Amino acid sequence: EKILSNPVDEQGNVIQDPDILMGLQQDGKLIDPDAEPTQEDDEEKIVLDFDAIFIPDSPGKISMILPQLAFNDVTDVFLLGTNLWHHDRLITQTKGYHSHAVITDGFLPVSNDPRVQQFTDSYRSMYGGTPGTIEATAYDTAQIFFTMLSDETIDSQESLRDGLLGGRVFEGVTGKTIFDQAGDVHKELFLITIKNQKFVEINR
Repeated sequence: EKILSNPVDEQGNVIQDPDILMGLQQDGKLIDPDAEPTQEDDEEKIVLDFDAIFIPDSPGKISMILPQLAFNDVTDVFLLGTNLWHHDRLITQTKGYHSHAVITDGFLPVSNDPRVQQFTDSYRSMYGGTPGTIEATAYDTAQIFFTMLSDETIDSQESLRDGLLGGRVFEGVTGKTIFDQAGDVHKELFLITIKNQKFVEINR
């Protein structure tokens, strides 16, 4: 199996390939997380000096990776994840291993932002469920167009396009949104961690 030291150095101290961590082996045998370390294990242990590990994978695979990290004494590092981590299964399947998780997502229904709270409450009252990133993005998209169309200077497709691409920052339930001159969208993502078995927002 690959040893982590070279990829870590090459990637600026961030491991980007979760497969490297899957089923760590010694002499062709899968490591048992409950097994006592042997003298040979101690001699072969490699010291890994990095601050964070990026694991872009699903909760099912994360639940297998994190215990292996703990078994190999990789504990005092930040665990960086994508929106795939923002799922209740991650909390239930990785209990005891996710204390240093930092997750990014486009929407967080439990955010302290008053706009998010109002939107989430209204959505629950109307539909009986909790909104996700798709619903929040659709809402913000509609709000952006309503805002632009209420501007008296917007009277054509060209002026609408120019208005959107003019560098204006739109505040919404998904955070800040800005369109560059190429029409690409730049978003401010939510930073999330886990405390007391719940997803909570990291204040900036």
